[in-house]
Amino acid sequence: MSRPDGNHQGQPACDDRPAGSDEPKAGTRAFARAQTKSAISRLVSDAIIPRLSGGRPSGPELAARASQIHPQDVAILVALVRQRRVDDMHAFVSQARARGASAEAVMLQLLAPAANLLGDHWVSDECDFATVTIGVSCLQQALRRLGGHDLEGPARAPLPRRALLSPYPGEQHDFGLRIVDEFLHRAGWDVCTITPMSVADVEARLRRESFEIAGLSISQEAFLPKLEALIALMRRASRHRNVAIMVGGRVFLERPELAAEIGADGVASNGPLAVALAERLVCAREVAMAQ
Repeated sequence: MSRPDGNHQGQPACDDRPAGSDEPKAGTRAFARAQTKSAISRLVSDAIIPRLSGGRPSGPELAARASQIHPQDVAILVALVRQRRVDDMHAFVSQARARGASAEAVMLQLLAPAANLLGDHWVSDECDFATVTIGVSCLQQALRRLGGHDLEGPARAPLPRRALLSPYPGEQHDFGLRIVDEFLHRAGWDVCTITPMSVADVEARLRRESFEIAGLSISQEAFLPKLEALIALMRRASRHRNVAIMVGGRVFLERPELAAEIGADGVASNGPLAVALAERLVCAREVAMAQ
C-alpha cells in the first residue's frame, strides 16, 4: 500500500542544505541540545522494544536474527550518516539484511540505536545541530525504504483500515513515531503520518479524510492541556464519527492513567503494542455498532 504524498511533509532532505533552523544561539544552546537529545531518546525508546507478537518473530527467533547485527555496525552506520554518504548507508543496511537479519531486527537493533547515538554525539559536541537533524532524516529515509521493500506483511484488503499519526505540533523529532508507522503498515493498515505546523493542520486532515484511528505523541508533560484540547477538536472534526484516539510518548509511559484523563481511548508504549491497541479499539467499536 503506497503512502499518501503528505506522509513525510516537513522532513529535511538528505543533503548538504541547512536543516530547517540555524544552530541554536549560545544562550539557549544547552537547553535546545538537551531537549533534542531527550526527544530523540524518548521517541525511539517509547516506540521500540525487542519483543514482537501476533505472528511476528519473538523470543529466540528474533534474537537469532538480531545476532546478525553487531554493536560496531551501529557506529559504522552513524559514521556513514554523518558523512552524508547516503548510498553507502543504504548499501550497509542491505548488507545487514543479506547476512540474515530480519527487517524488524534492522529497525530495532540498527536504525533506532543509530538515532540515539547521533543524539549522544551532539550532546558531546562531536557534531552540530544541522548534522544530527539531517542524520535523523537520513535514517528515516532508510526506515521508509526498509518498510516499503523489505517488510513482509499480510495481504492488503481492498479497503484497509486507515490510521493518522502525528506528533503534537512543535515536537521536532518523530523517528519513533515513524517506526510505529511501519509496524501498523506491516499489519495491513493504510497509514498517514504527518508533521503538522499547527493544530489546524491536524483538524484539516481529519475533516478531509476518514480514519478509524488517530495516534498522537508528546514528549513533555507541559503539552498535556493542549493535547486534551486537540483531542476534543479531533473528535468534532473527524469524518469518521467513531474515530479512536490513542496516545504515546514518555509522559504516558510513566503515567498511563493520564491518557484517560485527557480524553484518549488508550495508550501504547511501543510499535507492536500500538498495533494491538489499534486493532482492539476498532474491533470494540465495530462490535458496539453491530449491537
